[in-house]
Amino acid sequence: MLKLLFILTTLLTDTAATEVSVQGTYGQSMMAVAGVRNGGFAVEANAIYDFQDSGHRVFGEAGYTWNESRDNHWVENCDYERLYPLLTCDTVGGDMHTETYHFRGGYRMLRKNVLWHIALEYSARQAYRTKDPRPKNKVADLQLDASVGFTAKEHAFSWVAQVGRYKQNNDIKFYSELGEAMVYHLITTDGEYARFNSFKSAYYHGYNAGLCFAVQPFERGFLAELAYNYTTVTKELSSSTAIPIATLRTHGVSARFGYTTPVWRVSVSGGWLQRGVWQAVYGDAASNNYELLMREQRYAEQYYSVGAAGSYTLALPVGKMTFAATADWQASAVRQQTSSQRFKELGDELLSPQMGINAAVRYAFPIHKTPKLNLSWFFRPQFDYTRYTKTTHQSWQVVLSTGICF
Repeated sequence: MLKLLFILTTLLTDTAATEVSVQGTYGQSMMAVAGVRNGGFAVEANAIYDFQDSGHRVFGEAGYTWNESRDNHWVENCDYERLYPLLTCDTVGGDMHTETYHFRGGYRMLRKNVLWHIALEYSARQAYRTKDPRPKNKVADLQLDASVGFTAKEHAFSWVAQVGRYKQNNDIKFYSELGEAMVYHLITTDGEYARFNSFKSAYYHGYNAGLCFAVQPFERGFLAELAYNYTTVTKELSSSTAIPIATLRTHGVSARFGYTTPVWRVSVSGGWLQRGVWQAVYGDAASNNYELLMREQRYAEQYYSVGAAGSYTLALPVGKMTFAATADWQASAVRQQTSSQRFKELGDELLSPQMGINAAVRYAFPIHKTPKLNLSWFFRPQFDYTRYTKTTHQSWQVVLSTGICF
């Protein structure tokens, strides 16, 4: 979905600011698809700069994340939650190392009652394993977002659009002299395209587009967002020739309503997503060419989510403390053609209804204050917990962040 809350907050915040932070992450899970344990660190920086008395604003952010997950099972892709059920899997698994680079920058103008912006975002990721089977995944995700709207009294009314391009190279290598494990290419959450299981390389490519109407107050008032998003991703087997085996398409609608003040904010949200997979059926191969006979829908999912969020800022004798919490529930209804039971446990994990909570506290402490510079240090612990009701699995994660802002 569109990251509207972040986009509009960047556009409407009334003060320029710069923040640099580092964070550490540690978590455990009973969900083998994501790894039973993970840990890592990140370095992030973001800045907003206003040209004096002109209405012109530039903003940007950059970040680097390193993560290691232990005892991953089945899935050899990055972004499995985005790509499922078009996954590359095996029955061996192992630890996975992931590095992510993220950049975003843009420009905003507010003149009289007209507000508009344009921004470009790019994320690059690589994931790898040093033991067989050894995936080497490279992901490129490019997004462009823009808005146009107007201000009236204390609110901004904007149309926000977003388009993007997504690519992932998924290559698996074997170096052991003891042989290779079978690689499976799933079409449904527990059924593979058996004809092409010998292929060790895959290429994902696709597009996304979204449109939203949003109402956001500058300081105090009601907020509302209504968004639509469409994505399409095609999976090709690229070991010897590009063979498109299936296409994933999604249609999603989401809404958020709430109220915000300089001290507190509350909101409720809901979403619906339709996910479908169309499999390409081929005839006999001739000279490494495959004749496309038809495309057949093999998977259909209706995904639902609801959530609530709130925050409160407490002024202290020295500094201020902000409490924030969210809670959400997600569930799916699925129709699919099953070809095997080999990955039934994986399917249960991907489709299990889940309940999640998130809680965080941020304490900001001034360390240097002059008419030209207001420098603060902050510390922010965060806790996430998710319960999967069908599999009775659970996962938790702790994130500790600290940095300076000015």
